[in-house]
Amino acid sequence: MEYKTKHMHANSSCSYCAISYMVQTFGIDVMDVDIAKEINLHLMFEKNNGQYNSGFMLQNKKWFDLFLNPKGLELVETELDKKSIIDFLKENKNVMLGLKTSQGKHAVVLTEYKNDRFKFFNPRHEGSGDEEYIVLTEDKLADLLDDRISIARIILCENKSVDLKDGLINSLSALESYNRDLKSFIESNANRKAYRDNLDLFRPLLLDGLTMMEVVNESNLASLMKQSQKQLLSFIRGTENALNQKAFLIAVNEIIAYWENMVKNALKM
Repeated sequence: MEYKTKHMHANSSCSYCAISYMVQTFGIDVMDVDIAKEINLHLMFEKNNGQYNSGFMLQNKKWFDLFLNPKGLELVETELDKKSIIDFLKENKNVMLGLKTSQGKHAVVLTEYKNDRFKFFNPRHEGSGDEEYIVLTEDKLADLLDDRISIARIILCENKSVDLKDGLINSLSALESYNRDLKSFIESNANRKAYRDNLDLFRPLLLDGLTMMEVVNESNLASLMKQSQKQLLSFIRGTENALNQKAFLIAVNEIIAYWENMVKNALKM
């Protein structure tokens, strides 16, 4: 079959773009943001092994199956060592995996193995200038793989209804925990280096969260997030000599409370 070009429409949405490419095999034509909207990804928040995630950083079987299961599909994840993965890729296609890049892991989809070359669909933003496909030799591919890596395939299954309620309830719990951790950090730190070293703590709220709110046109919340993001980055970059901790904490609390109310409203529906 002929595959349509797929693009990333948001930061960090490469795996969702990869899924949108893969489901074409089953006659489904969607974009990364369509998948996110269908599963109410903008409402979801997670604490996993002490790390908080939101938006397009929620990217494993648990989240993808919310989209796939009602369509009679499911994601199958397998962890293999480097040699086993390369052997597996020689015999299979339409497989998603992450390649190492200078910006971190990037999801790609194997489309073909031919003439000792692996051809991958490369999720990228439209107009970025990046190639739609990447072709790699076995040695080059090995250089871009971790020693152990998870690969993902989509297979047929019985149609399953999904209930977003559990995800929403868990999101509320994670947001409450996140609010406490942010409050503790902000009240305990006024040092620029501390904020710079712990910038990832704010990512779920002021980067990935902001991206999702823009995707679903939650403009009021996105505006609040942008203001706090600007305040934080100005301090970290040295544009502002000090961070008004009290004002920053009030803003963060307001953003999380807004998010929590959206989740609560969704639970009432």
